[in-house]
Amino acid sequence: MEITQVALVVLSGFLHSIWNFLTKKSVDKLVFLYIAKVFELVIFFPLFFYLLRSTYINPKAYVFVVLSGIANTVYWFSLSKAYTYSDLSLVYPIARSAPAFIAIIAIALGIERLTLTGLMGIILVNSGVFMITFENGKFLDKLQEIVRFKDIGVSFAFLTLLSVIAYSFIDKQASILINPILYVYLFEFVSFVLLSFIVLKTKSAQLLETEFRKNSLSIIASAILIVVSYAIVVFVMRTASLSYIVSVREVGIIFGVLEGVLFLKEPFQRRRIIASIIIALGIVIISIA
Repeated sequence: MEITQVALVVLSGFLHSIWNFLTKKSVDKLVFLYIAKVFELVIFFPLFFYLLRSTYINPKAYVFVVLSGIANTVYWFSLSKAYTYSDLSLVYPIARSAPAFIAIIAIALGIERLTLTGLMGIILVNSGVFMITFENGKFLDKLQEIVRFKDIGVSFAFLTLLSVIAYSFIDKQASILINPILYVYLFEFVSFVLLSFIVLKTKSAQLLETEFRKNSLSIIASAILIVVSYAIVVFVMRTASLSYIVSVREVGIIFGVLEGVLFLKEPFQRRRIIASIIIALGIVIISIA
């Protein structure tokens, strides 16, 4: 990857970790993210309208918009549930551990060809991720808990992971067909519509009002960060390998761990710090590749 591409993806990872941090601090995670979506659509509508009138959209892009909107609906719902039951510094790494699976799928299907150096970087990134994911027990024991839904927070974190894998491949295909901001806006609109059925049926109007009153600034900030952080990723997807992009973006895990420890008073664990260093080393190697 070129240094400019790496810098943009690192920036995206940092912005991504911030809105995750703000979400974790909210009263009701799903309500927080839902209201943020309302502000996404309002704040970026002028830019969306301008780009819609001045930019060509390949008709095929709308198929990916719908598919990504569905995948993102699963993502938002499962992420909100994961943060309800588990720590930021545990949920975030699991939810963002897509690089290993994406690389395997991409290579198996012949979609991408990775250099040996780049593959080593991806392996390091995921080694750090799994160090955090399975820090409190053996791999098979933890996996059994997940399958049996005994650890609800971790189980939803893994459902979030599956949705990330799905929309990553979808968005890679869409990136060359449509302007990144237009694309993010449109699939977020689809996601908003689908989430509305869930939120308006299960949450009271009073809860929505309370959440906004207590976290209005965080909600508005998150709305901006969500769109900007992912539009950057879609832009880089046009010219860079998906496997490398999703791996470098895992720098957000490092920020997520630090934010959880420093600001949310989550347990300081040496294992998480070591894992973060390994992830950072993997990102450096990918940058070289």
